[in-house]
Amino acid sequence: MPNSVSYIDSETMQISFVSLIINVASINMKFGTLTTFSKTYNKGGVTNGKIYVLSEMNSPGCHLEKWVREKLIPKSFKYGADYVFLEEQLIYGVDNRGTIHLNTRIPGTEQIKWLDSRITEKGNVVWHKKTYEI
Repeated sequence: MPNSVSYIDSETMQISFVSLIINVASINMKFGTLTTFSKTYNKGGVTNGKIYVLSEMNSPGCHLEKWVREKLIPKSFKYGADYVFLEEQLIYGVDNRGTIHLNTRIPGTEQIKWLDSRITEKGNVVWHKKTYEI
């Protein structure tokens, strides 16, 4: 049975582990609809209609990186312009000691024009810049 994409009705989306975030506008322009895209590649994931998130519990995300090399790059998807990999930033380390600064951007989003992010007490969140600002 093919994987299905879950839709969430929220401008912000939480990421976990290693996440591949794809700009849905890039999928529409370079491939077709997100539904067709996910069925063609048998990928699930989560979307809010603006960004599409796939996650992997490995670091680095070897399976997602291979999939990008084999499927996205041949379709002219470009890192930074169409997709980005992000790693969840843990809020608490050993003995619940803080390891990062809250309310900062997730490393890797600084130069991405279409994506913004924040590390919050509730987790790592991302959103499409053109439609939402915190």
